[in-house]
Amino acid sequence: MNQKHLSVREMEEMDRFLQGEMSQSEAADFTKRLREEDTLRQNLSEYKWMQTAIREAALQERLEEFHQTLKTRPENGAGKRFFHLRATWRVAAVVLIIAGAAGFWMLYLKNSPKQIYSRYYSPDPGLMSAMSGEPENYEFKKAMVEYKNGDYTKAQTAWERMLRKNPASDTLLYFIGAAAQAAGEQEKAVIYLQKVVEIPNSAFQKDASWYLGLELMKKGETETAKKYIQQSGYPQSSPLLKEFR
Repeated sequence: MNQKHLSVREMEEMDRFLQGEMSQSEAADFTKRLREEDTLRQNLSEYKWMQTAIREAALQERLEEFHQTLKTRPENGAGKRFFHLRATWRVAAVVLIIAGAAGFWMLYLKNSPKQIYSRYYSPDPGLMSAMSGEPENYEFKKAMVEYKNGDYTKAQTAWERMLRKNPASDTLLYFIGAAAQAAGEQEKAVIYLQKVVEIPNSAFQKDASWYLGLELMKKGETETAKKYIQQSGYPQSSPLLKEFR
């Protein structure tokens, strides 16, 4: 699932899951998707957080209203009518607060660094076997197949073993960084992609700049991220940079 502003349908689905209103088969399918889809897990976590924030805002308002009723207990009919009118306005205010909070958090979540990252990041597709180039051997190609199949840890292990024999290989440095990024190993990805960016005339320099920029953006290092994203020359650079303004 691509990260985006949550639709009503998506929120309803998450709400049904959290409230235990799904059938057994629906719940099993949703749970399976949670195990397989990073974005869905992140969306669910942030949706739960948003719901908690809204409930807390509403609870605070209700507590304040309760305290006011203890302080003021009108005895005549006019006083009661005034109290009910004021209570009506309080209910309306609570509704507005909740709606405003929901809108604010949805806007914030949509434009948070993690959300932007998820919209623009997709793992490097890797190299075709016939194009693998340096170092062209069976071990490298086998690791590339593992990488494409999503076995990022196994691919990293193989490439790191090869890197010990050929530490200057920008190909190995780049794909170790790409595999680490795809596996969610943020610090490791930054280290290896940074090494590639600093290699003059590397064939992977622009790709490394793009992915490094995305990773730094996710970490909150916005200004440095902008530099690398612009340096990459990727077609997506322009719309991405506009989201920072």
